[in-house]
Amino acid sequence: MPVDYKLRNLRRLFGNANFLRVNADGGSAGKHASGRRRGEATGAAASAEGKEDGSGKRERRTKVPGGIPRAFFSEQPPRPVRNKSAGGQLFTTHLFEKQKMKLYYGAMGDKKFKRYVDEARNCRRNTDAMLLRLLELRLDTFLYRTGLVKTPMQGRQWINHAQILVNGRPVNMKGNRLRPGDVVSVRDRHQEHALKASREAAELRAKLGLGASWILSDPDPAGMLPWMEIDRSGLAAVLVREPTDDEARAMARAALFPYIRDAKLNPHAAMRAYR
Repeated sequence: MPVDYKLRNLRRLFGNANFLRVNADGGSAGKHASGRRRGEATGAAASAEGKEDGSGKRERRTKVPGGIPRAFFSEQPPRPVRNKSAGGQLFTTHLFEKQKMKLYYGAMGDKKFKRYVDEARNCRRNTDAMLLRLLELRLDTFLYRTGLVKTPMQGRQWINHAQILVNGRPVNMKGNRLRPGDVVSVRDRHQEHALKASREAAELRAKLGLGASWILSDPDPAGMLPWMEIDRSGLAAVLVREPTDDEARAMARAALFPYIRDAKLNPHAAMRAYR
C-alpha cells in the first residue's frame, strides 16, 4: 500500500489517541482533546472485544475502524501459542509495527526498509537499537530532528530540490547516511525561506508544550539532542557522534509533529515481520 503522511493513514496506524491538535490559543482543540482521544481509543478497544449485558449474553463483535486488529489496542501482546489464530494475530501485529516504522522514517518502500533490517541483524550489537540508530542517521531524519523544518515532508522536499548541503556539497538523496563530523547546512539562496520555516517550527512545538528540548532557543548551543550541535543563526547542524543504544531506544517514543505525540515504535516486532 502506498504510504504517506495523510491523516487517514496516520490515524489508521497510530490511532486517534496519539494525535496532536493546536488551537489559536495554543491548547488542544476541543473535539480532539486528550480525554476525547483516550475515550475514542478505549471505545474502539471495547467495541473490538465486545461487551456483556445483564443477561450474560455477549454482544456481537464489531469491526474496528480502519481494519486495525484487536491486539493493537490491548496492553498485552498476543499469547505465544503455536496455532493458527495466535499466529495470525502475531503476524498482523508485526505487519502494523513495520508499517508504522516505514511511515515514521520517510515513508520508505519495503525493500529499502528490509535493507536496514538486514544490516541491523548482521551487527554484533543490540539489533533493535542498531535499527533505530541507522534510521536516525538518515539525512532527512537528522534534518527533522534539528527543528529547522516543521515536518519530515518539508525536509525531504528541501533535500529533493538540492537545497541542503552536506560538507558544502548539495545532496539530493534523503536516505544519505551521515557520519560523525558531517556538517548539514542550507543553501544561501534558501536561507530566508529556511529561517521562516524554523521559526514556525519553534512556535508550533512551543504551542504544543513539549518541553524546551524541542524549542529553538538561541542561548542553547548544544541543540536539542546530545549527538548534534546546531548553529541557529547560520542554519547549520553538525553530527558530533552517533547516538548510543539508550538514546536510540528513546527516539522510539519521540513525537512526530504536528500529528503524533508518542510514536510508540516497536523495532523488535517490526523486524519480526521479515522471517
